[in-house]
Amino acid sequence: MSAPPPRPLRVLHVGQDDLFAAVEGVERRFVPTGHSITPAAAGRGPLSPASLRSLLVGLGTGPRWDAIVLPTIQFDWPHDRSRFKRGLRRVAAGVLQRPALGRRLSRWLRRRATVVVALDRFDAPEIAASYLRATPALSACYKTNLRTADVDRRVGDCRLAYLPYWIDADRYPARPVAPEEKDVDLLFVGAVNSPEREEGRRVLASMSDRYRVVVPEERLPFEEYCRLTARAWLTLSPQGYGYHGFRHYEAMLLGSIPVLHPPDPPVVHDFEDGRNCLIYEPGRLRERLEAALADRRQTGAGLEDLRRYALDRHSVPAVGRYLTAELQRLIAGEE
Repeated sequence: MSAPPPRPLRVLHVGQDDLFAAVEGVERRFVPTGHSITPAAAGRGPLSPASLRSLLVGLGTGPRWDAIVLPTIQFDWPHDRSRFKRGLRRVAAGVLQRPALGRRLSRWLRRRATVVVALDRFDAPEIAASYLRATPALSACYKTNLRTADVDRRVGDCRLAYLPYWIDADRYPARPVAPEEKDVDLLFVGAVNSPEREEGRRVLASMSDRYRVVVPEERLPFEEYCRLTARAWLTLSPQGYGYHGFRHYEAMLLGSIPVLHPPDPPVVHDFEDGRNCLIYEPGRLRERLEAALADRRQTGAGLEDLRRYALDRHSVPAVGRYLTAELQRLIAGEE
């Protein structure tokens, strides 16, 4: 007699993107926050009354969840221009940092789930320690831009672990531009908000007399940005507020080779020079770019299928599968 199929993993997920939607073996309730709490995302409005009702129903009724997945709230995140979001964070900080309320919330969460975890997608490598201490129900916090020195570190009972950056790959055109159709050698698109990006703009400006360099001064419409990136051989992608960012994976999806530097401070990442990107040492950017452009065929031949790499490791379904495996380990008591 064959064994019955395993019961689906039951997950209550509160967040910006529905990470578990396409994961087999997961039965989930997704409560979208929009961009109310987490970093901004195009086309997603603030937390709605319907989302709040769904959250309260999920927490208050029905069978116990295997896992509750919450967003991390950076109480003092300085880079949002939205007055609404800054105000919402102040309210959250005022509520959660009251010890009696924090303990009551944690008891409620523990009654409703086997494990409770948080996802931290903020750019900065700093840990949201105030939030983690105010939410003692958390057993793990998965963070992008996680310092290598913080891997497996604990804040109270909460263990820190790596969260891959994810991107909604379905938004990007799948047809690559053939090498002979590429008419841009070097591309940089983005705000100049770090010394690494300032250096990148200076170096590209100094190369514009010999190479086809494009550095737009203004924010591009999404469709134009995709077309431009697909036409570029190399996309310069230095760190901004944090090391990981959409541009790394957008370049891969669109068939342009991302050019990165080693992270400072060191953070967990899966970039490999000559395999899924080009990595330059500080002060040697121009040398690295010129060497890559001198032999384009060899540069491209040394890189695996960039689009496939991004889909397999950094798409929404890929990160959902990664987190599902992590939750199963936590539920089983594995660390």
